[in-house]
Amino acid sequence: MKKILFLFILTMFTCARSFSQEVIVTNQKSSEMYSKAKSWVAVNFKSANDVIQADIPNEKIIVKGISKNTLISKYGDKDIPFPWELGIVVTFDIKEGKYRYSVETSESPIDILSDERAEYMVDSVLKVTPGGGMIGKKGRESMKVNMINIQDQKNKVIKGNIESTASSIKSFMLKNDNW
Repeated sequence: MKKILFLFILTMFTCARSFSQEVIVTNQKSSEMYSKAKSWVAVNFKSANDVIQADIPNEKIIVKGISKNTLISKYGDKDIPFPWELGIVVTFDIKEGKYRYSVETSESPIDILSDERAEYMVDSVLKVTPGGGMIGKKGRESMKVNMINIQDQKNKVIKGNIESTASSIKSFMLKNDNW
């Protein structure tokens, strides 16, 4: 039942997508940038062929992947790990002398989960959970704190994935391969 409650809570946090985009001007040919983008995909995903959704040579690459994460929920003094997957789409648009990349996630961070919103979510979960009305004030407060904690964890994962992916792309695409 604990896992059912958590999974229901987790789905309530899902909202709009998060997005990062940047245009980089280089002195490289589109074929060089295309090759580097393909190499970046090969280095950063288990199977490049499985994640590439669109591939137009020297023009565009669209990649869809999943970041597998573990969130920690508290139950009394115990930490309960729960797997959580974040979808990521990376797009490379390539033209002669410049490229644009974008990183999009399946969820956006929620800036603030207020006490009122967390209380509403607890009420919503308990209404649809068998025996949910039997949870006392202390249990409800614990659930509310867990919801806020879980969202904080998700926010860090989402922002971290976007920042690390963008940083990885920039450094990979700009490095000189003339060894």
